[in-house]
Amino acid sequence: AAVGSELAAGLEVEGREFQALKATPEARALQHLFFAERACAKVPGVDAKGAAPLDAVGVVGGGTMGRGIAMCFLDAGLPVTLVDVDDTAAAAAAAGIDATYRRSSAFKKGRLTEAVLAAKLEKLAVASDVAALADADLVVEAIYEDLDAKRAVFARLDGACKPTAVLASNTSTLSIDAIADAVADPTRVVGTHFFSPANVMKLLENVRGARTGDGAVAAAMALGKRLRKTTVLAGDAFGFIGNRMLEPYGRECLALLRHRDVGVSNVDAALRDFGMAMGFFAMSDLAGNDIGYAVRTSLGLTDAATRDPAVEYSADVADALVEAGRLGQKAGKGWYLYEQPRVPSPDPAVDALVSQFKDGSPSVGAEDILDRALLALVNEGFRVLEEGLALRPSDLDVVWTSGYGFPRHKGGPMQWAEERGLRECRATLERLAAERPDVPYLRPAKLLVALADADAPLADWEKYV
Repeated sequence: AAVGSELAAGLEVEGREFQALKATPEARALQHLFFAERACAKVPGVDAKGAAPLDAVGVVGGGTMGRGIAMCFLDAGLPVTLVDVDDTAAAAAAAGIDATYRRSSAFKKGRLTEAVLAAKLEKLAVASDVAALADADLVVEAIYEDLDAKRAVFARLDGACKPTAVLASNTSTLSIDAIADAVADPTRVVGTHFFSPANVMKLLENVRGARTGDGAVAAAMALGKRLRKTTVLAGDAFGFIGNRMLEPYGRECLALLRHRDVGVSNVDAALRDFGMAMGFFAMSDLAGNDIGYAVRTSLGLTDAATRDPAVEYSADVADALVEAGRLGQKAGKGWYLYEQPRVPSPDPAVDALVSQFKDGSPSVGAEDILDRALLALVNEGFRVLEEGLALRPSDLDVVWTSGYGFPRHKGGPMQWAEERGLRECRATLERLAAERPDVPYLRPAKLLVALADADAPLADWEKYV
């Protein structure tokens, strides 16, 4: 169009091609996300502009997440005090933050200068006592995922922080309401789920408990804007939005390993070819396979004596992997081998481990892999909406495109499902559920069934809840 003809003819070709592209699923997906990413920060009845000012913040926990969250604050120009268990740990956290900045491409290429880095680090203080957080306007707890330990931290914060301070937890699965039991005023407790690495990932999943006040919600949403995060508000239930949907998606990826001729690489390759940034198993290695194992253990699932024998348990192979010491990238081996940092390669030892869990199921191809993994994900999304854990379907799409690597040109899982057709999604799930009646997450969600029966668009979802 630009060089092969006269200007008028070229413009005609360009206009015709533009109109054709505008009508594609990819265009609809990207337009959908454009508006979704602007709608997600809006919480009915809560005005983030009216949130109390944040002049100083705190972080409890100097591990990977705590350091990343502190860097988010520093990058936004906020003074931050990081508290860890003792002076040695606190100093190590500060040194780790400095080292992370120096390893960044911005520093190596000169965009982050010594002078700018020094100015950032001047706003960082470290301590070993929560008393140092007395003047903080907001504190984020970022210790390990243990309810009793988090409650103990919040009890100490309740006594050390000023009554107006917002107390936030970075928990990825635990109940905000259960954590809030440790403080006198639960209205000031909110979830602020950052994604790892927190200083890189743009998603912030805030969580409103049943007793969380509007002021704490406003502060958390305003914080997301201050940090330039894509911020979504979720309800308080296991896994919130993102990890709640991840659970059946992961279970189905694990179940696929039972089939003949299906291995870790086959599943991940199908997901990458679809457009996912990473396959499930590579993502699990990145996050740490012990994280999921700890969650399953806390739910009584890793012990056959305490889990429901009438429900399929496909994570036994993942349990065996962790028990063999294959924790993921940090251990140099997980579902893949990492002879070079962050570079996965297939490992025959994993093939041998997986072979122990084969059950004679027939081989399946890439199309079946995608049907099972993605429809398990979508179906759980409909349940999230049924239970009131999200304000709108597009919030689920924002979470998964911003935090879990779902391809933007597909628009997110809910947009993808609507593009595919809700009736077809329902029919396929019904077939899969009939084949495996002991898998509850494959039974079509009531909301999906209602919308499919009415041939209604997803935009009308609230009429059918």
